[in-house]
Order: sequence, then C-alpha cells, then structure tokens
Amino acid sequence: ALFTDSYTQIAPGPGGSVNALLVPSPEGIIAGGDFSLAQGDQANFIARYSFSSRTWSSLGAGVDGPVFGLASLGSQEIVAMGGFALAGNTSAANIAAFNLATSTWRALGAGLNGDALAGVVRRSGELVVTGRFSAAGGVPAQHVAQFDPATNTWTSLGAGLGGPGLAALILPDGDLVVGGAVSRVGTVAARNIARYSFAAGTWSNFADGLNGAVRSLGINASGDFVAGGVFRSPVGKNA
Repeated sequence: ALFTDSYTQIAPGPGGSVNALLVPSPEGIIAGGDFSLAQGDQANFIARYSFSSRTWSSLGAGVDGPVFGLASLGSQEIVAMGGFALAGNTSAANIAAFNLATSTWRALGAGLNGDALAGVVRRSGELVVTGRFSAAGGVPAQHVAQFDPATNTWTSLGAGLGGPGLAALILPDGDLVVGGAVSRVGTVAARNIARYSFAAGTWSNFADGLNGAVRSLGINASGDFVAGGVFRSPVGKNA
C-alpha cells in the first residue's frame, strides 16, 4: 500500500508475500517476494509498478524462486537476491541483475551457493551481499561477499560472518554494517550486529551487540542508524 496522508491500495498487488521493495525512480517501485501473479498477470517472484499507469508488469520472465532482497546497481539495473536458479532463461545462482533499458537478465558471475538475503551498494559501485552461503563466485565467503561489476568477480570480506546476515547498510564513512543471526565476525565473537572497515579490511563489534536477531537497518540524515529485529535490548542494557 502507498501512504501519503492515508493508505492507498497500489492496484491489485502481487498475489503472495512481498519480502522486499525498491524505489529505483520516482516513476515506480519494484517488489520481490514469493508470488507468481501481479494484478492478475504472470509475474514470477518480482514485478514493477508504474505510478503513472497504475499497473503492475513483470520483469521479463522473472526468476524461478523467492526474492528476499533488492538493490539498484547503477542507473539501469535492478539486482534480485533470493533462492533461485534461473533469471529469465539465464542460469543465475541465487542472484541476478535485470536491465530496465533492455529488459534482460544477467548472472552476476557464478553467483552464490546459498540464499542471498540482503545487499547494499557501496558509493564506489561494488555490491555487498549477505545471506546463507559459504561461497561466492567459487570463492570461499562465509555469509557475506562483495561483487565488483567492473570485473564481474566476487571477493570475500575477511573471514566473513558466523551466521547469516539479514540486513546491510553503508555508513557515511563508507564502512559496512551487517545485522542478522550472527555469532562471530571474522575471528571475533559477536552478537547479531557488526561493522566492517573496507579501508582496514577488518571486522569489529558494536559495543556488546544485541540479544536477538537483527532483521532490518536504517539510517538518518545525521548518520545515526537504527536496528530492528527480534531482540529486547542491547546486551547488558534495558531498552
């Protein structure tokens, strides 16, 4: 639903759960989830809504499994992250990019060997993905990895995470924050949220962490970030 001063239904929406939303431009939104129809038409797990025509449309032939996360890669590509093997007619292991100008899908290298759950694009253009996987592009990568669109290659981020990340964001200083069901970052014990410095190539904790899984992250104009999830308080504190 769309909220201005009140909620408005966005046409008959996807016929199933929506796990992720993306607003790549003021003209519309992209929805990804676990559905096969949008506004009664075929739309396999991902669809686009136009504010001007008030209609849903498919992104090519879609993908063949649920979408859990979405990101914009450059000005023309939408990245779908999830649990699938095909994007359109292209083999794509759990992650793929759709070109809005050409209406075609492409794989991101050799993809991931498990579900991609969330991702974020750095200001330098690389895509960071987290989820339930242990290899990215054939390279060992524990639950988090970086894709470089310029070279079409994947790299690990240190020793990775001890558990799946469920949310990610980039701080104003360029560092990465990952939240999830995480018991370790690199070789250090952690509690569900951690920070990675690309400059130093190291992971660190946020204080004592949180006492339950982090499912979403947000940031305000001042650079402060907010974590939401299945927890009652920061470890050792009352919330």
